[in-house]
Amino acid sequence: MKKKLLALVCALALTVSLVGCVFSTPDTVGKIGDFEVTSGLYLLAQYDAYQQAAQLAGSEQDASKVKSFLKATITTDADTGETAVVSDYVAQKTLETLQTLAAVDARFTELGGQLTEEQKSAADSYAQQLMDNYGDTYTANGIGLETLKLFQQLQYKHTLLLDLVYGKNGETPVEDGELTEHLDSTMYEIGFITVPLYNTSTFAFASDDQKAEMLSLAQKAADSYNAAAPEDASPARGPGACPRMEMKEKRMAVHAPTKRVTDILNFLAREGRPCTLSEISRGVNSPVSTCSVILRTLVQENFLECSGPAHLYSLGFGVYALSSAFMAPRTVLRSVLSEMHRVVDVCGEICELGILDGQDVFYIAKVESQDPIRIVSQVGMRLPACCTATGKALLADFSEEDLHRLYGDTLPTVTAHSLTSFSELASQLQAIREGHLARGLRESSREATSYALPLRFRGSVAASISVSVPLFRMSEEKEEVVGRELRKAKSKIEALMESRGECIVPLNRSGKNISGTCAPRI
Repeated sequence: MKKKLLALVCALALTVSLVGCVFSTPDTVGKIGDFEVTSGLYLLAQYDAYQQAAQLAGSEQDASKVKSFLKATITTDADTGETAVVSDYVAQKTLETLQTLAAVDARFTELGGQLTEEQKSAADSYAQQLMDNYGDTYTANGIGLETLKLFQQLQYKHTLLLDLVYGKNGETPVEDGELTEHLDSTMYEIGFITVPLYNTSTFAFASDDQKAEMLSLAQKAADSYNAAAPEDASPARGPGACPRMEMKEKRMAVHAPTKRVTDILNFLAREGRPCTLSEISRGVNSPVSTCSVILRTLVQENFLECSGPAHLYSLGFGVYALSSAFMAPRTVLRSVLSEMHRVVDVCGEICELGILDGQDVFYIAKVESQDPIRIVSQVGMRLPACCTATGKALLADFSEEDLHRLYGDTLPTVTAHSLTSFSELASQLQAIREGHLARGLRESSREATSYALPLRFRGSVAASISVSVPLFRMSEEKEEVVGRELRKAKSKIEALMESRGECIVPLNRSGKNISGTCAPRI
C-alpha cells in the first residue's frame, strides 16, 4: 500500500498534466475509519495540495517541472519562516484533506443527515461544470466525473453540518461547560489601544512631535492598565516596551478565505464581462475546487449570476444592492455626479472621479459622453497613479522623496509615453500644487490625453476629477474649455464638501496612505 501511495505522489500532474502518460491506479487506496478513499478522490486531494504548494513557490522555482519541484523546498509560513520539502508538504496536505472529508462524512451520517435530491442535483451540476471546463486535465490525472460529484456532495455535507450540530441559525446553544472550557483552555483576553496618526476631523497627518506625544499617551494608558490588572494577568506592553508596537503602521494580516471572495468579485469587476470558472481560477490564482465552492455560495446569495451552457459568472443584483446602500448616505457624492454631468454637457467628453489606493488611481465614478466615438472607461478600474492625469492630481502633495517611498526605484509604465523620471514627475506635481492642470499625454492610452484637478477637503487631497479627450478631437480651444469647466467643478465641489462637512469618500481609502508608508510629508 505504501508503495502504491508513493507512486501516486510521484505521478502528480495538475495544470501541467502529463497528457499522454498513461498510468493505472487501483479503485481504492484504503480507508479512513469507515470512509473508503477512492483513487480518484485521492488524486483530487493531491491535485489541490500541489496547487497550494505551487502558490507558495519562490520566483526562482518552476512548479510546472513536477519532478524537480517535488524535491524543492518552499516557505510555508512567511511570518515564522517555516519551510517544507514540496513532496512532504503535498503528502501532508493530501492526508489532511482526506481526513477532513472522512470526518465530515462520518459526522454527517452519525447525526442522521441526508442530502435532498435538489442538493444532490446542484452538487452534480457543479461537478459537471468542473468537468466541462477542466475535463482534459482531470482525465489526464485519473479524476473522473463521479469523483467530482462525490467531492461536491461532501462539500454540501460540510456546509450542512453546522445546522446539524448547532441547529438552524444556531438555535441549539453550546453547553455552558463546553464554552467555559474552551475559553479557559484556549483563549486570552488582550487589551489594546489604537492611536490614529491622522486627525479624524481634518484628515491631516500627524507631525513627528505629535506622534511622539501620542506614543507617550499610549504608554501612560498601558501603564495605567497594568497597574489595575490582576496579578496573574500578563502585563500590557506599550510602544516603549515592545518595539513592534511603535507607530510603524504595519497592516493587519489578511484573512485568506475572505480575501479569495473579494478577489473573485474584484476580478469580475475588472474584467467587465461574464467569465468561466477556469478563467476566474486563473485570474485570482486559486484552485478550481476552492473557487467552485465560493462561486456556488455567491450565486446562491445573489452576489453573482451564473448563466448559459458554459456556466458564465457575472456580478449579480446583490452587488448592485450594496453599491446602492453605499451611495444612499453620501449626498455629496450624488451632488458631485450631478456636477460631472454638467462638465460632460459642456465639454462633450467623458468625466471621471478617482481616489488614491496605494500606488494606483481607483476610479469610483464616471459620466459618459454621448459622442459615438469616445473614451471607454470602467468604474472600479485601476491604473498606476503616475501614468494618468487623475493620478497625478491625487499625488499633488507628494515630494520626490515621497514618490520613491511609494514606488521604490522604478515608476510603473503603461505606454511608451509614460513617465520614467522621478524628477520630471515631481516637477509636474509642483506645477499642479501651483494651480496648473494635471496632464496625462498618451501616458495611459496612446490615443487619448486627459486633464485633471485635485479635490481638496480641509487642505488634503480627497479625490480627483478629470476629463479625457481622444487625440483627434484635441485642440487649444478644447483644452481651454476643459480647463475652465474643471476649475468650475473643483470650486463647486470643494465648497460643497466644506459647507456640509462631508468628504466624497473616506480619505486614503486603502489605509496605505493613512499608515504613513507612502503618505506625503506634512
